[in-house]
Amino acid sequence: MLTMKRLSAQKTARSLSLFALLAAAGLGVLSSPAWGSGFALNESSAREMGKAYAGSAAYPDGATAVYFNPALLTLLKKPTLNLTATLIKLNGEFTPTSAVDAIGEPLSGNNGGNAGRKLNFVPSGFFAAPINHHWSWGIGIYVPFGLSTDYNASSILRYEAIYTSLDVINVNPSLAYRLSPHFSIGLGLDLSKAYAKFTNAVDAGAVCFSKLGPLNCESLGLTPQSHDIFSEVQGSDTAFGWNIGFLWHDSGTRIGLAYRSRITHNLVGTATFNNVPALFEQSAIFSPTDASANLETPDTATLSFNQQLTHAWSIGATASYTRWDSFQQIQILFANPNQPTATTPENYHNTWYGSVGTSWQYNAHWTFRGGLGWDQSPVPNSTRNARLPDGNRDWLSLGFTYQVNPATQLSFGYAHLFLSSHIPMNNISPSGDQVVGTWNLDANLYALEFGYQF
Repeated sequence: MLTMKRLSAQKTARSLSLFALLAAAGLGVLSSPAWGSGFALNESSAREMGKAYAGSAAYPDGATAVYFNPALLTLLKKPTLNLTATLIKLNGEFTPTSAVDAIGEPLSGNNGGNAGRKLNFVPSGFFAAPINHHWSWGIGIYVPFGLSTDYNASSILRYEAIYTSLDVINVNPSLAYRLSPHFSIGLGLDLSKAYAKFTNAVDAGAVCFSKLGPLNCESLGLTPQSHDIFSEVQGSDTAFGWNIGFLWHDSGTRIGLAYRSRITHNLVGTATFNNVPALFEQSAIFSPTDASANLETPDTATLSFNQQLTHAWSIGATASYTRWDSFQQIQILFANPNQPTATTPENYHNTWYGSVGTSWQYNAHWTFRGGLGWDQSPVPNSTRNARLPDGNRDWLSLGFTYQVNPATQLSFGYAHLFLSSHIPMNNISPSGDQVVGTWNLDANLYALEFGYQF
């Protein structure tokens, strides 16, 4: 018996070392993720993506339970490793109907190109194991929030946004306890690291007009659109949150409830400005300086149901509520007292996500999945801007798992997100220009998952 325990401990140690190595390697090549609803991401499992996350807080039997509902960890029989790589391709094209500068003259430039021209990579890794009949534990490294948009530097959108990147990486240790044969509870700690980078152009002529008047600025050769300053602000922060989950199950029925807390990041970094006119350099504005901004990621409650209909078929459903009203503005404060605070109103509202899906185990090796979902956007029409031109979307998901052997499985998930083809935007940038038009948006998600039981 002692020998068996030692072997089990050695296997667990080896699996943890493998998890740490692969997770570190994956996060090391992380590029900025594309957006989900708002800037949330659920892409932590190819299996769950294949069902549009239907039943996600009630179904996962692997280590991904750390993310979806830690109470599910009590269902584990063996130490389990799950690694997922997701590719996200956003397509976003802007069609302008009007674009004028601060004095009403037409803005120069193109429409910005495809906002999601980069293919984004989102990795995640989870390891979990039972401790005894009552206790289980797990740990996950994943990306719960992310955003990336990128436009041509000379486009009509340049005074609103050129490049936007937000990466939130979460390390999530969890512990679960079986209270009874049918009821379990799980609790997790969220160690959250956030990185942000914003770039845009500043119309030096428009700023001069507003401060010194047209006559003085024209004599200096500074008129709207005649001289663009390039602004770059970046920062990072580490903060903490928590999550909790509950699971009730009996025979083939499971009901899961999971909650994740809000997390407030105080991003601290730098602001740099290039191509600054001599007039502004003499006034000590648009000079390199420290900068900071608050970012509050929302809390989310998820209720899921899963029913095993037969040995081969199961169905699931999920309803999730996210309190996006925590995100009301982006306000950047500068250490330079001469540099005015930069504020962008967002006014996000709370949202619902709902999905239904099914799994069909064709034989001992193949399982197929499908799901439909509806994802509400938190972005109101009144404050939609080029950094995040979001809209409501419908999900169509498909996926499968191939059981290579009793210990190893490979899963694939695909989702297409249908968005409106006429999402409106009417925005005035800090430089005073106004851009009006519509967005055509859609996205494709591809996920590959490796699962192994030790």
